[in-house]
Amino acid sequence: MRNTYLVLFIYLMIPMFSLGENTYTTQQREDSLLSLLKSSPAINEQIELYKDLATMYRQMPKEIVYLNKMADAIREKTNKPLAVVVIQDEGGIAYSFF
Repeated sequence: MRNTYLVLFIYLMIPMFSLGENTYTTQQREDSLLSLLKSSPAINEQIELYKDLATMYRQMPKEIVYLNKMADAIREKTNKPLAVVVIQDEGGIAYSFF
């Protein structure tokens, strides 16, 4: 009986360790991309980095933050008004630029 509980405990703990690793890796990647943004003077590079950040946080609130920053960078590059439409429903978040 004790062996059963031990096996069950180990079985339940393994996914928790891998989940923590993925979160740490995501945070490291975000920090890396943000440091590249600070050192990147080219608008085209900034747009791609914001796009990568938004993709990394797909279907999460941070996605909207990075999409808005990407829209600001595009607006700065083109000097034209830019509208971003964001729709959130049960299926997730959809966005378009025009």
